[in-house]
Amino acid sequence: MDKYRRYRLKDLDGYRAKKRALTKTPAHREVRRLYMQKWRAANREKHNASARLSHARHREARNAVARARHYLVKYGLSAEAALAMKRAGCGLCARTTPPLHIDHDHATGIVRGVLCVKCNTALGWYEKFSTQIESYLRG
Repeated sequence: MDKYRRYRLKDLDGYRAKKRALTKTPAHREVRRLYMQKWRAANREKHNASARLSHARHREARNAVARARHYLVKYGLSAEAALAMKRAGCGLCARTTPPLHIDHDHATGIVRGVLCVKCNTALGWYEKFSTQIESYLRG
């Protein structure tokens, strides 16, 4: 057994701390990046299979993070608030079956509520053609 292996076995926490400190240096990061680049080129199929497996294994969590970011960026809502609004159902017809969409004013960005696909489409048409519809209804 060489001296490095003995040191590693004797003081495992110290060895790990030393390794963590080394990986934070820019020079080591560059060495590691080049090593991994060569390894991926030499083991393309193995790397792709591993990446596909990891992608499939973490799909749920990645989608949840993306959904939460979408609600926050587009509507200023937390994921919990958006889901609570969707659980309440459509604001016009009270339908609770998915898909339900968060309705917002496109001019101001203010969230108005949740609408089902049918009501959201109808409201969109009304907003787009409101003057024509009102003039038609007046005769």
